[in-house]
Amino acid sequence: MPPRNHLLSKFLVLLSISHQMVDSFLVSANPEDIKFFLFPRAGNKTEIVCNNSTTLKNSSYLWGHPTVIIVHGYTDSNDDPLLTAMKDAYLATRPYINVIMVDWSKLSTPPIIPTPLTTLPGYVEVVLKIVDIVGERIACFIIWLNNEMVLEFNDVHIIGHSIGAHVAGETGKRVQYLMDGEKIGRLTGLDPAGPLFFPSAHGKSLARGDGHFVDVIHTNIGILGGKWAIGDADFIVNGGTFQPKCEIGDVIFLPIGFPGACSHMFANRIYTATLYKNFMACSCQVIGNLLKDRYCDPRCNNPVLVGADVSPWARGVFHIAGVQNPPLPQVL
Repeated sequence: MPPRNHLLSKFLVLLSISHQMVDSFLVSANPEDIKFFLFPRAGNKTEIVCNNSTTLKNSSYLWGHPTVIIVHGYTDSNDDPLLTAMKDAYLATRPYINVIMVDWSKLSTPPIIPTPLTTLPGYVEVVLKIVDIVGERIACFIIWLNNEMVLEFNDVHIIGHSIGAHVAGETGKRVQYLMDGEKIGRLTGLDPAGPLFFPSAHGKSLARGDGHFVDVIHTNIGILGGKWAIGDADFIVNGGTFQPKCEIGDVIFLPIGFPGACSHMFANRIYTATLYKNFMACSCQVIGNLLKDRYCDPRCNNPVLVGADVSPWARGVFHIAGVQNPPLPQVL
């Protein structure tokens, strides 16, 4: 019998072929429904409306300081507790950084009760159409902020989970195209989505070169996450496929079509933990960029930091083992 992830991929391809039978499986495809919220260290979040200078001037945006942009995944929103914990961790540990969360939930959510019959066709639509729309909108937002002279492209760090990782990659590509090769400083992919994206989804996948530095954390390889090394630095956590204490969480979402969801979301948890504590990774060798074909040096002679403080000069594939419960009391 073919492996489950192979059957899922073939099913998604069939859905993509038949997708023209309905107008849309999502609430919206309007770029105006993509929102940008700035979270200050004190006070309430503020929406910054793209191309509206008044909303920027009335916000608490720190002009000339680094900016972190967090992008959620499919059927998610910026109210997700793990992404909220990431935002809070940045605000608590990194002074003088702007934290912006992108809410594209109207473009990533089926309008009816989630079941495999609604979430899977909606996923196909996001891959085929919505990633482009959201990536272009975020790119235009960043270019506008640059034109307003409040940020430099090199000071931008986009963090995306699942499909949000590929949105980050699309954003990087669009900025380069629209700005004569200018690159965003850093793109981080947190278990980038696998089905329909790998080895290639018409150039939409997050890839090294989309920014000056691209780092990727893998926690659900070959199931909901991709199975290829795609960054300047790729980090495999706990073997990369199944994560501790996810035995129930990896099957609880099966009724709506998401096997492996807990392990898939573990990437958010480990990244946020690195804002509080250092985690070290050891180098591996891979064959042909396929993560399962790897040899990891048990001696770990030259460990590197994972996550928030990874060196922008890190190159290659690395592994980190023994991560049980990253210290995130607000979401445990």
